[in-house]
Amino acid sequence: HDYSSEQFNYTRKKTKAMYLDDLFCDARLKFKFSVFKNVTMPSIYNQTNQNYEWHIYSSTIMPEKYKQYLLEITQPFPKIKCFFINNFKEFHEFKELSHLNYDTEKYCTVRLDDDDALCKNFIETLNKYKNKKGFIISFPNGIKFNYLKNKVKLGEPLSQSDIGLGLTGIGKNIYLCGDHSNLHKNNKKFIYDKKPDMYLCCLGKWCDTKRKKDK
Repeated sequence: HDYSSEQFNYTRKKTKAMYLDDLFCDARLKFKFSVFKNVTMPSIYNQTNQNYEWHIYSSTIMPEKYKQYLLEITQPFPKIKCFFINNFKEFHEFKELSHLNYDTEKYCTVRLDDDDALCKNFIETLNKYKNKKGFIISFPNGIKFNYLKNKVKLGEPLSQSDIGLGLTGIGKNIYLCGDHSNLHKNNKKFIYDKKPDMYLCCLGKWCDTKRKKDK
């Protein structure tokens, strides 16, 4: 990420130092990596359709022990590629970081945070949209969960039309499409796939969007 003080004063109401202290505090990273290893990662490498390559982007200034841990836990999975980047510009130029030929090959990009998960047939479901180049596919329906003592506790169903989780761009970079809460209003090439249980949405203290735990 591009860590400018002005950006965080404006968007987070914190100084750069305060934001980075929160972002990389040990308690937060321990929680995030536990969910990532035990929930997020298995949801990807256990996909029913294995025709994918998963690119994970992390910051060059993340503490070294966690950078090495990320490489360690992903190393057994050749379909997972890790990139350490300095700013959002590098993140958005994902084509230049990949060996894939994006001019000739069909591809899609999917939004997925490090503490959420996709259902095991997510990629299989996406295949029916493989010829919809330029379209954005939204999956509104999933399930909330809490992560307590290294275990998943499923919560209530979640149906949210503007959710970013699982949002997919066919033949385009979904992260360059704008604010996910407005895409359905401003994009004519937009499809809602209302299949149930397409994702798991993590709740709790360390979630970036401050989702509250289910009671």
